[in-house]
Amino acid sequence: MFNTTGQVHYSGIKNEHDSIKLLNEWAIYPEEVKHFGGTKQKEDAKAGKQGISIKHKKGLNTGSFDWVNTSNLLHFSHLTEYGHFDTFNAWVRVIRNSKTDLQQNSIDVVRDEFNKVCDMGLRTIGATDLQNFVIGQLFNDLDLVINDSKAGVLYHMPTYGLRTVQLIEKGFQVEAVPTDKISTSRKLVLRMGVYTVDTGLRLRLTSNNGIKAMLGISKANKTSVPVLKLQQDNIQRLVNSADPLKIWFYKK
Repeated sequence: MFNTTGQVHYSGIKNEHDSIKLLNEWAIYPEEVKHFGGTKQKEDAKAGKQGISIKHKKGLNTGSFDWVNTSNLLHFSHLTEYGHFDTFNAWVRVIRNSKTDLQQNSIDVVRDEFNKVCDMGLRTIGATDLQNFVIGQLFNDLDLVINDSKAGVLYHMPTYGLRTVQLIEKGFQVEAVPTDKISTSRKLVLRMGVYTVDTGLRLRLTSNNGIKAMLGISKANKTSVPVLKLQQDNIQRLVNSADPLKIWFYKK
């Protein structure tokens, strides 16, 4: 079950400030690190001109984090130019405007149909578009800071030190692999010839606030739209393979 109340967002901001405090206390950057939050840029903080993306985890062996979470579907033109969601959206508008009481089985029908539309959207992503999307999200001049508050460890690495970036620069191609359980999700692997490398990337096409909000019956949110998520699974592997990597311990 995904949290759609905003709690994760607000706690995320607090965690960003906690990490910024540590970065400044240890003078990791020559200039003061300042919060630079918002939805229009990838930086959570800046030290002078150096952008920093901050991720908070309570342990690195479970969960994931988002590289990007966006309702801008223009990254994949077939989702917008050809009205991929148009028929589904028109059907949902009819249901919303009917003012009928929706039973759980009706909600499940809408959810299943939405998942089918998302699945088809993922199936029809072109290889070039997928490659460009991943490059557009990970190839930048940001530093990545991962704060493992359970272990009391701060990991610090530039994005050019990520194994995914390094392999793509060597000629590996991003490929989507269907999963058996989740139709709205694809594992992303890197392939070149006979070599396949799983760096923990996942692509999801889903909704931001859930089906009840889409139908106008959620108490927390009144709207819900399709979103693209590029997620990082297996964060421990990400850290272990990063080069260069710096580590700071702040719990005894």
